[in-house]
Order: sequence, then C-alpha cells, then structure tokens
Amino acid sequence: MKISWLSLLFILTILLITFGCAHNKTIEDLTATKWLEIGDQAGIAKRYNEALDAYNKAIELDPKYAAAYNNRGSVYISFGENDRAIADFNKAIEFDPKFANAYNNRGFIYGKLRNNNQAIADFDKAVELNPKFAMAYSNRGFAYDELGNNNQAIADFDRAIELNPKYAPSYSGRGNTYAKLGRNNQAIVDCSKAIELIPKYAAAYNNRGFAYGNLGNWNQAIVDVDKAIEFDPQNARYYFNRGMAYNRLGKKNQAIADRIKAAGLGLKEAQDYLKKEGIAW
Repeated sequence: MKISWLSLLFILTILLITFGCAHNKTIEDLTATKWLEIGDQAGIAKRYNEALDAYNKAIELDPKYAAAYNNRGSVYISFGENDRAIADFNKAIEFDPKFANAYNNRGFIYGKLRNNNQAIADFDKAVELNPKFAMAYSNRGFAYDELGNNNQAIADFDRAIELNPKYAPSYSGRGNTYAKLGRNNQAIVDCSKAIELIPKYAAAYNNRGFAYGNLGNWNQAIVDVDKAIEFDPQNARYYFNRGMAYNRLGKKNQAIADRIKAAGLGLKEAQDYLKKEGIAW
C-alpha cells in the first residue's frame, strides 16, 4: 500500500498562505495587498475560483508580486493544473529568489509528478533558506521514501516532527516508511498519531492499514482502508489496497469488485491486473 502525494494537497494549499507588501494602484478601490488577502481567505474556505480571480487582480496591479504568484500556484494545484502551478512558482522565485515557500511548493508539484530528484533539489533550497521549515523537511521525506532511501526519509520526518510536533503528514509519512522497513508497530503508533491530529486523514488510515496487513491482521487492515475510502472516495489506490486485503482473506468477489473500481478510477496497475485475468471493467 502506497501513500499518495495527492493526499497532502489541501493541507499544503492552506498552510502556504503568505501576505505581501503594500501597493498603491487599485482595482475596485482595492490594492494588490488587499486582493491577496481576499484570495487567501477564499483559498482557506476552498472557494478556489474566487481565490484565482483575486490573485489575478493582485498580479494585474503588481506583475512582480511574488506572493501572489505563489498563492495562485497553490490554487492551480487544487485544479490539477500542474504546468500552470509550476509556471507561477517559477515566477515567484524569479521575483523573490529567497522565497522558501515557493521552492517548497514547486518541489511538491515535482514530487506529485514523480520527479523526485528535482523535488528534493527544491526542498533542499527551501530548508537552506529556512532551516526551521518543517513542511519542507516532511515533503523531502516523502520524496526520499519514493526513491527507496528509507533512512534519509525517516531522518527528514524526525526533523519535521521535532520542528512541528502537530504536523500530521510527518507522522503518516514516517509510519509508511516504518511499515516498508517491517517496523509495523512503530508504523501503527505514528499513523494513529496522525489520525489523532487529523481525524479524517485518509492517507494515515491507508498507511496504518498497510502496517496491519504486514502483521497479518487483514480484517483490521480492511477496517482502516474502509475509513480511507470514506474520506477520499476517489482515490483508486485505496480500493486496490482493500482488494489486496480481501484477496488475502479469500474474499475473491469483493477483491475483484475493488480492483474493478480502482481500474475505473484510472489506476493502471488495476487495469493491467484485470486485463491479465481476462476480467472486463
């Protein structure tokens, strides 16, 4: 069972709100700074179209407004427009080369696209600029985990937790890495902490299910992945993972149903499996 970068998306978007400096030009009697604030408030409320409009106005008033490009890039992440997001983070960095958040955000997109080496380079720069940037350490931990560098991943998650003990993704990520290393009891403790901090954290339930599965407790694994699906019903990986657990329990019909669902949601691994088995989806 794998953690998805996408599972961190909205946490990242909300936490990377930044404010800019004052400007004198106006649109509708509001300055660029005020439009940025309006965009930030809309983004927190997940009113992304409204946020996008506000950031566009801020940039129209000040075409070199790094914070507006950064935050608009975060909105593009929510729309799944990765190229536009990267372009905006590039602009933010161009206009403010010491903008640690912009490097972190761009690294997040690269990680989501599985360009983990480029992601790590951006996270390196983010923590160089801000050595106490817990989120950047955590994100770099996910990138190292994807590359199979488990020890470095755990070191980064440890540092992130030291800097911010209430940042749930660090616990979930470290738990996922512990499970890969067979340290399943530690994985369960970490994922449980992540769920304590964010009770609807789908990825943490999925990762804890992974650890229970490693321990042979497939029924509890299914309970946890059920919760992951409840909170993120469009995540194909979770259905595929639950299908694996059903298969281990000999519940073939449920296993196939979950793999068909995963295939329908676009998971190539599920599609290839069904094709190999001659099962239409």
